[in-house]
Amino acid sequence: MQQSMETATVDQAPGPYAYDYDAVSPLAMQKGLPREELPSHAWMREVLTVVMAVAHNQHEANIERADIAALNAQRANPSADEFMTLIRSLWRRLTTTSPTGRPQSVDDYRAQFRTIPLPPPANLLHDDDAFAWWRVRGTNPTAIRQAIDPGPLTSEGIRSVSAFVDDDLDALVTSGRLVVADYRETLADLEPSSYPGGPKYAYRPVAWFGVPKGSRRLTPIAILPDEAGSLQYAPPAGKSSWAWNAVKTVVQSADDNHHQIISHLSRTHLFVEPFIVATHMALPNHHPVSLLLRPHFEGTIFINWSAIHFLVSRGGGVDKLQAGTIASDLKVAAEWLTRNPFEEAVVPRSFAAHGFGATVPFDYPYRDDALAVWDAIREWVSTYLAVFYRDDGAVQGDEALQCWSRIVRAQNGGRVATFPELRSITALGDALAAIIYAASALHAAGNFPQANITAYTPLAPGAGYVPLEEAIAVTTESEWLDMLPPLDMAALQLSLTYTLGNVHYTQLGRYDLPWFLPTHRNNEIQERLGSFHHTLGSIEATINARNARLPTAFQYPYLLPSTVPQSINI
Repeated sequence: MQQSMETATVDQAPGPYAYDYDAVSPLAMQKGLPREELPSHAWMREVLTVVMAVAHNQHEANIERADIAALNAQRANPSADEFMTLIRSLWRRLTTTSPTGRPQSVDDYRAQFRTIPLPPPANLLHDDDAFAWWRVRGTNPTAIRQAIDPGPLTSEGIRSVSAFVDDDLDALVTSGRLVVADYRETLADLEPSSYPGGPKYAYRPVAWFGVPKGSRRLTPIAILPDEAGSLQYAPPAGKSSWAWNAVKTVVQSADDNHHQIISHLSRTHLFVEPFIVATHMALPNHHPVSLLLRPHFEGTIFINWSAIHFLVSRGGGVDKLQAGTIASDLKVAAEWLTRNPFEEAVVPRSFAAHGFGATVPFDYPYRDDALAVWDAIREWVSTYLAVFYRDDGAVQGDEALQCWSRIVRAQNGGRVATFPELRSITALGDALAAIIYAASALHAAGNFPQANITAYTPLAPGAGYVPLEEAIAVTTESEWLDMLPPLDMAALQLSLTYTLGNVHYTQLGRYDLPWFLPTHRNNEIQERLGSFHHTLGSIEATINARNARLPTAFQYPYLLPSTVPQSINI
């Protein structure tokens, strides 16, 4: 919805910060890598610590003691150049000498966890409750929406599912108890890749889940593998089949691509970067909005630059693991941002747009935690802004702020055409909270579950390895295994997602104590910041209490405030 882009006077000449429109066309990204964006020693040590764990896990196969010794030496005081050289060298070793070939059984994937513990969800690979539970506490908990149109479902069909024998399709729809994950439109432009070693397949299924009467837990109802495939209803309890397991894997593969390309890359990494560039271009460092935002931008330009040049590049990890060509991956990511308004980033409105407004009839841990963290961030932003803006006129009269917002919207600026005009304190508060939430909690929700779910490849295969017509004809375990990535790709997926999911650098709400001194209002701000910390602590206690009542594999810890970084820095 990016029509009618305005034009602003955007000076791209002086200074290290300027927009580039070629890296992920047509999105606005930072041009080059300013020295100011090189990572800190503390961050590099954090990353190297996790990479060491991966190296130890791969030690028997392909990492020599000398490599681990080099890692240890670098941890002391690495330079950015040395860090990048070492990491690239190690990843080449990890990805070129891993065990290859097709799995003979699922145990071949489990055996890849040598010193890294096997994640508890691995033991729930074919569990239907877990399959539904991933929709609300997995890597991609924003992909579902309330189903208004039941599509090909019938009352007779849903009553064939054990949990719905006395239910009715109309009742499910009208009560909001029918939920859908539909990947047809969002993944429509993925072009199947054959890199690095043969054809891969991009699946685009639809999966329906329902809430049985008297329950609050989502339950699988049916899967439509694609428009040409036949609808498969969940088998009766205790009578699962390899055909059903296969179509669940079709969904899991599609969900992983949706997560990696849209929910993770597009909605966080690519969403935030235009605001970083505009902040450096238009706002003085001592400006209150600049001071509020910059801690939430730390490391993002560097990590995005690294991704575009290495991870999300031709021949990089994403190119190897995911179903689509790297060009089509980036096209899908860019199209999502250009089609969806900035409003989608305002958390309560996003849930409402998905049909999950004031209440939902099922347990939805991500939604519960997301709304709690959003409310805390929004209140912190509101109390912070109250120190500097006494009324709406003060916002309208802040020339630097208004210039910033024009640059963000401009076609020759940030190209966020639907970014609101900042005519009130409320509009400013919503906008800043949305940016901060995306940079902190939303990214955490997409990034950190990877270490616990995506690292075990059968749970989230980045690509299908048989055509859909073969996938929906599966009747044996051997045929199901043929759908999954080969062992070298699984080893890469383990190493990469375990690393990404274990780097926790900085903490939400923990600003350096002297950070706000340039405003000359530091004491007032610290008082308000203390309230923010108290609220985050209460959220932490609530999440911990809920998780204590659940088995480990079903817990949702990813929005514990103490584990949510300030920024996208991995």
